[in-house]
Amino acid sequence: MRDVESSWPDHSKCFGQQPNVFVVTLSLEDVFENTLLAQWYADKDKWEISPKDCFTEQNFGNAARLALLYKHGGLYLDLDMITINTVDVLDDRAV
Repeated sequence: MRDVESSWPDHSKCFGQQPNVFVVTLSLEDVFENTLLAQWYADKDKWEISPKDCFTEQNFGNAARLALLYKHGGLYLDLDMITINTVDVLDDRAV
């Protein structure tokens, strides 16, 4: 697995200076713990990400987002999504 902080340290410093942006390092064990994907993550030796395997890496990101939504609730929107109705019902926990 790649170390997130080492892959974009300059960006984390920039984002961390914004008053409404929080940069945190996640423990992947904690992300998947007590979710429906816990066993899948525990079996990671079977699907360990290789440098040429972007499919696994992209789906790993999807799995992590799904696990976080399962544990904490909320709404996930990618940057290329447009909302038709307001999302004002979200509080400060929106990501």
